[in-house]
Amino acid sequence: MLATIFGVCAVASFIEIGIAYALPWLRRVITPVVSGSVVVLIGMSLILVSIRDIGGGAGSADFGNGTNVALAAFVVAVILVSLGLFPILGAVLQQIPRPVLGGSTFVMFSLIVVSGIRIIGSNHLTKKDTITVALSVGMGLGVQLLPDVLNILPPLWKQIFGSGITTGGLTAILCGLLLPEHVRKPALQAQPSEAS
Repeated sequence: MLATIFGVCAVASFIEIGIAYALPWLRRVITPVVSGSVVVLIGMSLILVSIRDIGGGAGSADFGNGTNVALAAFVVAVILVSLGLFPILGAVLQQIPRPVLGGSTFVMFSLIVVSGIRIIGSNHLTKKDTITVALSVGMGLGVQLLPDVLNILPPLWKQIFGSGITTGGLTAILCGLLLPEHVRKPALQAQPSEAS
């Protein structure tokens, strides 16, 4: 057992050395726009899960019942107020039904989206940044909302790109690497003067 731990640590040290050499390059590739786009995609992916839970959970007999949604909204409000007033509610929170948990996670995951938007908005966005955010978020949400679009891919690639986070993150990195930094404006031609 101890030999295994030492072996893993030895191998991991070489990985750490490799990462240390790659960090300067990674800082140029993973800009705040790229990381912000990925955070937005993570939040949006998790929002979809929480919405499913608000409806009662995928596959449940009463999925989408109005009672589930109303219960989720009411209990989220009660939980937020109660947690502010009585912090010792951990044992009670473990008994929360799935629709209610979905409502509370919806709020939490929406806050993750807002954090990603703050990261993106903390810098002045160039045209390249705007296109990067638009393409990466669009691609990430696209494969999550329409997973059938990946049916033409082999199973391994379908599994890899089936995650909106992976697809959107790779799109953001590729946009950061491939799109030009500045778009040149066409030179204005001199107008002949009318000297008459």
